[in-house]
Amino acid sequence: MANKATKPTLSEAGPGAGKTHAMVDEIAAAVQELPPHRFLAAITYTNAAANTIRERLSWRVRPRPNVFIGTTHSFVSRFILAPCAELLSVLPEDRIYAAVDVHEKGSGAARYTDNLIKKGIVPYDAMIPKSRLILKVPGIRDRICGRLAFIFVDEFQDVDIGMLEILDHFRKTAKTVLYAVGDPEQYVMSFTYRGQTPPTHDRIPFFRFKQLSEPKPIIENHRSNAEIVAFANQFRSDLKQRAVKPSRNEPRVLFIPYTELEEIVRRYQMLSANVETEEEETTRLYLSEENATFDSVTDQFNLTSVSSLARKTNTLLGEALELLSVALDRSQRRICEEFVLSRLQWRAAGTRLLRDLRAGAYGVDQFIVFVTDKFGHSVSKSRVKLIDEGLRMLTAEFTRDWSAHRSELCSSIRKAKGLQSDAVLVVAKTAAELKKWLQTDRSCRAGDKQDKCRLGYVAFTRPREMLCIACLKEIDSELNQMLKDLGIEAVS
Repeated sequence: MANKATKPTLSEAGPGAGKTHAMVDEIAAAVQELPPHRFLAAITYTNAAANTIRERLSWRVRPRPNVFIGTTHSFVSRFILAPCAELLSVLPEDRIYAAVDVHEKGSGAARYTDNLIKKGIVPYDAMIPKSRLILKVPGIRDRICGRLAFIFVDEFQDVDIGMLEILDHFRKTAKTVLYAVGDPEQYVMSFTYRGQTPPTHDRIPFFRFKQLSEPKPIIENHRSNAEIVAFANQFRSDLKQRAVKPSRNEPRVLFIPYTELEEIVRRYQMLSANVETEEEETTRLYLSEENATFDSVTDQFNLTSVSSLARKTNTLLGEALELLSVALDRSQRRICEEFVLSRLQWRAAGTRLLRDLRAGAYGVDQFIVFVTDKFGHSVSKSRVKLIDEGLRMLTAEFTRDWSAHRSELCSSIRKAKGLQSDAVLVVAKTAAELKKWLQTDRSCRAGDKQDKCRLGYVAFTRPREMLCIACLKEIDSELNQMLKDLGIEAVS
């Protein structure tokens, strides 16, 4: 990759294409050309994805201080907000970032956000809009863009309009090489546009960026066998994948014609018991639009729910300190200054909180007592909801036993992006829902405003060796014909 700003590269890659591997290859090559006075940034949507890229890159090249790998929000914080927000009076100097759901205020969300920011509490949802304001200042924009020689963006289908505008400043300034990878068929509107009106599928930022980029499609599928790849190819005309794994020469996309969930799960486990596996034991994934679909059988079949609470920091201690910061209405730096704490003493407070949580039942009341006794600070009632959410997240980390039943995971389809398993069971609650998932007409899929079609595609492309589909309601003749037309074999 030449170290000069050229037309952006967009690598369109379907499920199992090795998108992360391909991007790490590109990053490793760019690092070799990276000037010491400029930065390379790799942007992801979760800390887990950032850690994966960081770990794989460390196998290839020695870590460098001017290589940044992190989430969208950590990127704008590091390169836009930290150096410029106070300078331009966009944000106060003393501030903390918090997962405040401002959208629950409805039409009052903007005023609520402004009031929070005046108090030094910046909702995550405000970080992108504030960054956009900063980049509209020509001199500042040129300095920010000049710092970055390379920007890599993972899961580009999930980039929203605000983040696209930020990236477009880098493109127009022509000082930064842009490389993006994603799959528009895995775009889920409600994931990207929470609290906002989403664009229709044909107008998402991915396609706007594609018009300005050099295409670099990846058509290989390294995850699934040939039967599953051929099945999935029926749902798209833009990118036909080629299976790297061979055909198994037997049906591997099956319909389980039971309507009782217990019967469905039992039959699924029997069917998938002897499939090929890359693990020590067969791994299974259970998917539905709502994770709660499997609540009635979770204990019976030892299913482990994939958490819907994502970490904001890389460590539990980081989460504990962030929670204390929210409760104290101050940034961590200011807390240390006002309460005359060394960095070690501040970390010790977080460690104490984690120890109390690990010891057993611990709720908001106990937390407030802890903060009052430790810091002599009265916790604002407006912080109680955030504290409760933070405590539940930390408690879930302690109580979750990933090793006990890691081979049997259940999840909502939205939370399953990025997951894979030897076998996958996809359960529809109604026949109408299943019809949406099985829709192959391109215009119907593009016009789907409720994610149903693409949710089906995300679910159907998680398995490595076997896909089982079921419905909790009796299917009609039309749906039965759809199953036959798609080559889905019903099992008894």
